Amino acid sequence: MSKRRSIIEIPSLNAIDRTAHSGRQLAQALRGAIASGELRPGERLPSTRTLSATLMIARGTVVEVFDQLTAEGYLEARVGAGTRVAAALRDTPPALPPDRAAPTAAETIDLPSPAARLIAVARALTPHPPVPFAIAVPASGIAPDDNWRRLGNRVRASKQAAPSGYHDPMGLPELRVA
Repeated sequence: MSKRRSIIEIPSLNAIDRTAHSGRQLAQALRGAIASGELRPGERLPSTRTLSATLMIARGTVVEVFDQLTAEGYLEARVGAGTRVAAALRDTPPALPPDRAAPTAAETIDLPSPAARLIAVARALTPHPPVPFAIAVPASGIAPDDNWRRLGNRVRASKQAAPSGYHDPMGLPELRVA
């Protein structure tokens, strides 16, 4: 028996603008469809191949969106069984994340396409605020930076510290076997 493609008509997905941040828009549209009841708990979603072909979006983008929504608890994915809206949402649908702030003046003005592309690149390259537990972001107030620096300087200044700098490549003379 051959598999047939399941095409679910999800009207909210037709509003996706494929020119900018299509993955973010798809994720938001699917969250909205689930929250509004357009997609019910347990309902099967189309495959990533079918959805990407229907929406004319890269399949990798659709896979990333499905993975993100699975991690957020909106979807359940099982190998061979497809992806479904999470059955746990029958009791309480998850709250939608807050929308972006009001559009800025640059977003409301109709800009030439090169300027709009530059603004999109600038937004993509804007650094995110530091997040606790992120790599190279110490928890503020916990790491006593000044104390550690002072202690380290004191140990390095004493003769008890491990040797530093370049020494004989054959090793320390005290450790050589005669």
